[in-house]
Amino acid sequence: MAELAFNRVYHLEVINKGLTTTTTEFNLGSLLPDGSNQQLLTTTTTTDIALAEITFNRISAKVRFSSASTSASSDTQSLFIYNLDRETINAMRITGAKVVLRAGYKEQYPTFSPREFPVVYQGEIITSKITRQGNDTVTELTLSSAASERKAAKVNQFFSSEASLGQVLTTIANTTGLPVRLDIGEKANKVLNKQRSWSGATFEVLDSLAREYGLYVFIVNEILHIINRAEDYVTDLTKQTATNPAIVIENERIKGSLSLSTDHTKTEVDNETIEVEFTMFLEPRVRAGSIVRVEVEGNTSDYKVETVVHRLDTHGQEWDTVVSAKGIKTKATVITNTEIIA
Repeated sequence: MAELAFNRVYHLEVINKGLTTTTTEFNLGSLLPDGSNQQLLTTTTTTDIALAEITFNRISAKVRFSSASTSASSDTQSLFIYNLDRETINAMRITGAKVVLRAGYKEQYPTFSPREFPVVYQGEIITSKITRQGNDTVTELTLSSAASERKAAKVNQFFSSEASLGQVLTTIANTTGLPVRLDIGEKANKVLNKQRSWSGATFEVLDSLAREYGLYVFIVNEILHIINRAEDYVTDLTKQTATNPAIVIENERIKGSLSLSTDHTKTEVDNETIEVEFTMFLEPRVRAGSIVRVEVEGNTSDYKVETVVHRLDTHGQEWDTVVSAKGIKTKATVITNTEIIA
């Protein structure tokens, strides 16, 4: 894996909402070096058009995702780009413009163009600032996922007593205009049992529902996720791997050593919570909520990713992914549905 450090690739696209492009997402780990055996998960058509593309200027960024955050809380990120031309800087100042940052290593995707690499982050430009650092002109972008949607999305909806929680969440979440991933298990069938109505800012309503029903609501790369808090510690391994395959992290992919800890105050599954932290070569496909399989002290176990930090600097040491995850307690001992990142 040492050769990866010398073959960093990135592609930054500045986009203006208004026209049409298509984004295709593939299953984790299914992209082979020759690009074959691709398993399509979703194809989403949006109304965007590219204003500028950047592939050679120096960039640096630290992008953090957490499955513990709420949809209404700020998830602002900063991106620094060096020595841009005036036309590109002007494109970034267009109201509603957003960026899509892709990155990886050339050896992983030898037949891919930079615009086909995995997405590290996409979000709307909130502010842009130009400064001078010696001979360099530095453009600092402050970004936030789905910023316009957070401001504009409103809901005014009535539900009968027979409506299920799944129906309620789907109806309300759809008012955001974002792709929605609802994974709340048996709670989806929970019936309201009384007439209810919700009115106001959509993301505030979703946060209120999350607190009421013990859910997580968060946005990753302009996709709205609603997940079941209780399923952080699943006992039905077959069900879990069918909906969210474990990602096998090979030892040689990890930089340095792993940090393993036990929190004796957390007993969600009648046992202490095992937590693991590690840094690996940059891998944008590991996300908040992913299940990773890691060998720790000679034992291979599954962990659910709580936070992910992607650190990029084309001219520095950082081009990696920092993962913090919690152990998953299961009754099964054999797992078949896995994805491997090597």
